[in-house]
Amino acid sequence: SRPDLDVKDGAYTYRGHPVRRITNWDTPAAPYEEAHCLDFYGGDLYGIIDSLDYLQSLGVSALYLNPIFWAPSAHRYDALDFDYVCPHLGGNEALAALTQALHERGMRLMLDISVNHVSSDAKWFNRDHVFFPPETGAYSNAGAPERDFFFFDADNNYHRWAGVETMPTLNYASPALRRRIYGAPDAVLKKWLRPPFSIDAWRFDVADVMARSEHADVYREVWREINRELKAVNPAVILLAEEWTDSAYMLEGDAWDSVMNYFGFARPVREFLGEGDLFSVRNETLAEVKSSMTAVQLKARIEQFCAKMPHVVAGQLLNHLNTHDTPRLHNNPQVSRNALLGAITLMFTLPGMPCIYYGDEKLLDGRPDDVDGARYPMDWTDEGDLSQDKREQMVRYRRLAELKQTSDVLINGGFRIVYAKGRVLASARFTTQEMLLTVWSTEAMNHQADINMAAFGFAGFDDLTELFGLETDASIRGERLCVTVPPHGSYLLHLRRKVRADNEASV
Repeated sequence: SRPDLDVKDGAYTYRGHPVRRITNWDTPAAPYEEAHCLDFYGGDLYGIIDSLDYLQSLGVSALYLNPIFWAPSAHRYDALDFDYVCPHLGGNEALAALTQALHERGMRLMLDISVNHVSSDAKWFNRDHVFFPPETGAYSNAGAPERDFFFFDADNNYHRWAGVETMPTLNYASPALRRRIYGAPDAVLKKWLRPPFSIDAWRFDVADVMARSEHADVYREVWREINRELKAVNPAVILLAEEWTDSAYMLEGDAWDSVMNYFGFARPVREFLGEGDLFSVRNETLAEVKSSMTAVQLKARIEQFCAKMPHVVAGQLLNHLNTHDTPRLHNNPQVSRNALLGAITLMFTLPGMPCIYYGDEKLLDGRPDDVDGARYPMDWTDEGDLSQDKREQMVRYRRLAELKQTSDVLINGGFRIVYAKGRVLASARFTTQEMLLTVWSTEAMNHQADINMAAFGFAGFDDLTELFGLETDASIRGERLCVTVPPHGSYLLHLRRKVRADNEASV
């Protein structure tokens, strides 16, 4: 990284608050009421290049970066100008260097962008004239070419995303805006797909509400146009959307390629671990409601979502446990650390792309009661100097990442949840010759699971191994698999048809 790029303390004021340069990397991220998302710790895209050896050693094959475009806040979801990577991150040159370094290693890059709204100080809007001269932008100039990029009334009031004063909503009823965002040859979303940047995927922030409001609802039309325009530039580009609810209807090939799988994975899995639903906990009253999700309910949530789409599409869903919008599970004292290991295993073994939120592999510190508590600076302690529980966590992630990339069962295999009782779930990935079975319990006592394999067409597997080297009370008894799962325990069982494999080897 390059310290000369860092934000300087008090360099500018935004929303009445000065930016702060945090000089001690280990300082915990302050809550919004104190920091206002204006605390900067340093670090840049060159630092990511310096860390690629570490990421590859973990088994990472692609990076997903939260917004990097020029913006006033630390979260950067309030862009000032989509044509420039933030200079404090190294600017456009640093992004070109990063994608080149990634592609040389066979790795890929997905950038996060919010084209639903911009900053109220953006070049197109420029309400307070902090970064651009008064003659620039739509707020103070009714005749500005960007005026119809936004929703203004006769009194110059404007529509804001989620009511946030500093985030004016973009108006996709405007043909000029559509051309600027995705339609023109030099449009925002096309520019970064082309050399020298050549990113591989877009993650669209708040995609579920973009281009639809009480003022204009052109949602389906706009997403189909975005798909068509961007695939014409790079047919392999992945368009991934943020969506917290059922989005199968947008995964039919003409709009999104994938979604952040809150609905079919993160939300129900976190409930199964004992947390309240991620939507409900935003309400103070509902936040007090304890989760009572059973394995049968978890099975239904996962299977019903996957059943709405072809298997190949389910294989593209982004499965994650933690994100920048959710407190980290391992920092919640009410969540069993052992039970969390089962959730991590499920994340890697279900159909889809497992996503490691930075630092989860090291049990990164944080607070469980606000999203800023999930955004602490990365722990760069050498692995050998970590505590035993953190080293064990890294071993678990590495082993699962290796399996995800090399196991034919996880790459090409079928999927079925074969057992759900009480708070114990067993999920199978399988081919005709082998199976990986994730058995996971959030119960407080031993649980004897008796799985009728023949009922699922899996009879005949006669070789059984636990892939983390754990001792198990598991056995194959004819057409049944019997396994005792300890409290909050989990196993990853590998089954194969040993007799047939041995016969084939002797031919």
